[in-house]
Order: sequence, then C-alpha cells, then structure tokens
Amino acid sequence: MRTEAGFPNDAPGASAPGIADPRVRVRRQVPDALLAMQQENFIVLSLLVPKSLHNDYLAIYMFCRAADDIADERFEGETSDAGNARALAALRLFRKGLDWALTFTDTIHAPAGLSESHRYILERVANTIAERRFSREPFDYLLDAFEQDQTVTRYETWDQVLAYCTRSANPVGRMVLAIHGYGDGNMGPGTDNESHQRLAASDAICTGLQLANFWQDVRRDLVERDRVYIPTDEVGITADDLRAWLDRPGDPQASKRYADALRSLVDRSWTHFEAGKPLAGLVDRRTAWSTWLFRRAGEVVLRQIEENNYTTLWDRVKVSKSARVRLLLQAMGGYILGLRPQAK
Repeated sequence: MRTEAGFPNDAPGASAPGIADPRVRVRRQVPDALLAMQQENFIVLSLLVPKSLHNDYLAIYMFCRAADDIADERFEGETSDAGNARALAALRLFRKGLDWALTFTDTIHAPAGLSESHRYILERVANTIAERRFSREPFDYLLDAFEQDQTVTRYETWDQVLAYCTRSANPVGRMVLAIHGYGDGNMGPGTDNESHQRLAASDAICTGLQLANFWQDVRRDLVERDRVYIPTDEVGITADDLRAWLDRPGDPQASKRYADALRSLVDRSWTHFEAGKPLAGLVDRRTAWSTWLFRRAGEVVLRQIEENNYTTLWDRVKVSKSARVRLLLQAMGGYILGLRPQAK
C-alpha cells in the first residue's frame, strides 16, 4: 500500500512536521470528519464496526463530504448559474484527482489546481479501493449525482427522484457492503440470487435515507441551493408555490397543501425501509446491526416529520443526540445478546 502523497502516517506517535507545514492543516481533516460523522442523523461509525475497517469508513465519508461541499458551496453575491458552473468544474477536477490517485506513480503529477486537502482524501480513497479490492464505480456514481445537482434542480416525477437516488445514495450502501466483504461495490444487480437480494435491500435502505433527507431539508435545499426534490407534477405544487409559502407558516391553506403533498411522499418513502429489512438476514450479525442503525435513523426522521404534522418547509426536524444514543444502545444490546434485527 502506498502512502498518501508523502503525508505522515496516521499511527499514534508518527513524527509531526512543523506547525506551518500545510500537511498539518490537511491532517486536521481527520478529527474534523470524525466530529462531522458524530453529528449526522445516522451513526456512521459505531462500536459495531470493527476497528480494522475504521480507516475505510473514514475515507468514504471524507470523499462524500468533500464532494458534497464542492457541490453545495455558494459564494456571497454569486448567481445560481455562476455557482453551478463553478461547482461543476470543481467536481470534474475532483474526478480527475481520483483518476490520478488510482493510477499514482512518482512520474505522474496531480492535476493542476487540485488542493492538498483533496489530494489527501483521494489518496485515502485509492488506498481503500486497493486494499479492499473493490470497484471505483460507486465513487463515479456519486460524482455523477453531484454533477447532476448543478444541471438539474427540479424534478417532476417520483421515478426521476428515484433515479437520482440510485446515484446519490445507493452507491454508499454498496461501498459499506464491500468494506464488510460483500461484493466489490459494483453497481450491477449481483452475481447470484443472494447477492442480488442483498444489494436490492441495501439500495432500498439507502434510497429511503435519501428520501428522508429530502423531505427533512425542503427549505434548506430551496433557499440555500435553489433545488427542489419534491416531484412537483405528482403532488401538484411547484417551486414557486414553495417560495410563496416560505414566510407563511400560519397560513392554513399553505400548511394544508404542503402537508398533504409531503404526507404522500413520506408514505411512499416508508416502503423503501420495509424493502430494506431483509438485509439483516443476508449479512453477518455484526454487519446486520451496523446497517440496522442506518435504517432506523431514517425511519426516525420520517416519524418525526409525521409527528410534526409535515411542517418541514418551516421547521426542520433533526434526530437528537439522545435518540441516536438509544438506537446505538439497542443495537449493541441486540448484538451482545446474540440476536439479529428483524428481517421482516
């Protein structure tokens, strides 16, 4: 395994360069990423994940976080079109950086303009791909989704939203399964019936998580990114309707129309979590509880949306730290007792 662009090893006691060295600033991404992981709705890295896999989890998370930041960053006074064009160029550079990291030799230089920070992340990803011997395809799918966000900001049908999820969410589940020894991360249907069922269940959970995120973040996506993932033709409301309602939380007509629309979407989202339950019987018990945590966190988001009467255009729901701790304790308890999550 090659080292990361000459950066110091992550092992405790590794020699530290001077504080002015840019490598120190780059390495600070690791604790920053660990902190960000703790603040996610779902528990990314729990005690159920073997320590031998922590670096791989971290590499994937840092990749997703970096690409997401590139896609969503907007500068003050920047128009949507200008921001999208800049983000698209930066994402394409990031993809070139992945190409470079995967074909690294001492005679090939990183693409011009690629930051030290992104070089570090991409080399960690390249090491994970090499060590775990899995496909780069899910990483490309994710970058495809982030690029799509710069060119497609409105969705008309449910099928269009689901098609986006196959690129924006499902690849992450494939990566997690590959890290745990199930497949190579390829985005195909599976090589046999069991792997097909396993991948289908994983995809269902990831799609459910993405949908829950969409319905949770309707206001943020609209206001900060000018994106609307609600399939407007199917629910009978438009982006213009949503903008008109932003400052009318007490308007009963606006509240009812929005709640009716979101209720139908939340109801359809539940079916994906149901379809993901069989995953618990298709992986080892430890992995079953780890992936159960992802699914249950998404279900908690949907439940909170329901309990808040579908008001996410005005009030964003968030999974509390105590709720995450309860889920973790439930998963740990089930694992210690030799149980499996329900697969039906």
